[in-house]
Amino acid sequence: MRITHVTAHNWRNFKRLEFPIENRLFVVGPNASGKSNLLDLFRFLGDIAGTGGGLSAAVERRGGISKVRSLFARNNQGGRLILDLHLDDGDDAWRYRLAIRGEKGGRNRPIVDEERVEKNGTVILDRPDPPGRGRPRTPHPDPP
Repeated sequence: MRITHVTAHNWRNFKRLEFPIENRLFVVGPNASGKSNLLDLFRFLGDIAGTGGGLSAAVERRGGISKVRSLFARNNQGGRLILDLHLDDGDDAWRYRLAIRGEKGGRNRPIVDEERVEKNGTVILDRPDPPGRGRPRTPHPDPP
């Protein structure tokens, strides 16, 4: 599977970042222009998906949500960190969108505000579920 297009909002020092990825990607620029932060976006995604990883671990590894979310976030995209990826596995086109925000009440833990997976334009996963379309809950049996 190969990432073919990246869009990110509020990632580190970027308010908005969008670019296609062809067979090669060269990242060049002056010091302090965001090259390392851009590369860390891919490490972050790997940390989320990797064995023993997950969102909380990936965010904590970077010092918390305030360290990965841009200072622009207060006034951009409702304060959410949004990652939107287009992928290709040779047969199918995939899209993965993840939006996280900080937990209210001072803890500021990462909360998944939106997660969406599409395969060839068909939605496979869309969280949170729209009102009225939630998964049916299995009632717990009464204790004996």
